[in-house]
Amino acid sequence: MTIGISKVFIENNIIIGLSAIIISLVLVIAQFVILNAAKKQMVTKKINILNISQDKESWLLAVYITYFVPFVESYFGKNFTVNNWILVFIGIVLLILSQKTVNNPILEILGRYKIYSIETEQGVDMTLITKKELRNRNSLSRVVRLFEYYVMEV
Repeated sequence: MTIGISKVFIENNIIIGLSAIIISLVLVIAQFVILNAAKKQMVTKKINILNISQDKESWLLAVYITYFVPFVESYFGKNFTVNNWILVFIGIVLLILSQKTVNNPILEILGRYKIYSIETEQGVDMTLITKKELRNRNSLSRVVRLFEYYVMEV
């Protein structure tokens, strides 16, 4: 979506920009449809946790750089306009605020999810995604496996 916004506001290429934005929105809708269908077929399981800690996500800066690459790419060869400065300011504010909230802005938008690093009884380190503020290892009930080392509380 940032590429579409970049094309519309910075490069004034409305056709490509709107196309990118529309494709992004279609993919978001498809994601929700797939998630709802998958949610009905997922098998939940009990997980026993030995250790839990809030994941600080050392890749936070890389996430934001990725979001702003289209804007930086569009800047070369162009003058920086007021719109560009507004977008950069919004990005800086989001970067500062994200240090106090969930580190992934998409998870924040989708429902204030928090990310934790957990260690299971079997000694496997996993990443847990949940809406709860976990204070101890026994406050987790059931999870579904999203990927090999990612689980999500249901």
